[in-house]
Amino acid sequence: GFVAALIVGYPTFRHWSTLTKGRMLDAACLGLTIGIVLGRVGCYSVGEHFGGTTSFFLGTRYDGGVTREPATVGEVIHNTALYEGLLLLPLIGVLWWLMRRRTAPGTAAGVFGIWYSVSRFSLDFLRVNDETVLGLTGAQWTCLVVVIPLAVYVLLRVRPRMAARVALEAEAAERDGAAAAGEPPADGGDDADQVSGSAAGSSAGTA
Repeated sequence: GFVAALIVGYPTFRHWSTLTKGRMLDAACLGLTIGIVLGRVGCYSVGEHFGGTTSFFLGTRYDGGVTREPATVGEVIHNTALYEGLLLLPLIGVLWWLMRRRTAPGTAAGVFGIWYSVSRFSLDFLRVNDETVLGLTGAQWTCLVVVIPLAVYVLLRVRPRMAARVALEAEAAERDGAAAAGEPPADGGDDADQVSGSAAGSSAGTA
């Protein structure tokens, strides 16, 4: 699906300006967050991403039924799908707020990368059925090596350049507006010049 989206969308977004690409990236991160939350609802319903037993008040009691991961009837376990969905719900509001405030393009994308990576990296330590390499899951390695560095780069390097571009566009728009407001009226300009000339001639004759 992702490859198909690239093939179909590339002829369009290749012509977008840098600012438009940044704004669309922010919007995509908001949509992705909503999609992940909905996806975690599905994970919770089919019974996967379980953790160990717990007395935590958000722990899930398994009372039987078909699940995708093994569980013991009667045990209360961590359900990381539930936790992740709850952690991402506030992020939806934060990203929406950032975009409504028209912050520099890339801001929402950087915040998403940091927020999601920290949440996912932390929660994966609770999972008991995921394979690990050197003590970390594949998702944890991806967050540590790819997502967090990219998010930091976007916030520290890309975002300031985007903000500068936005400022330049605002200055250009202000100059254009001032120039348009300072233009002489389309009608009556010649008549006004003739009246001024007549007044000047009369003043000279009187002197």
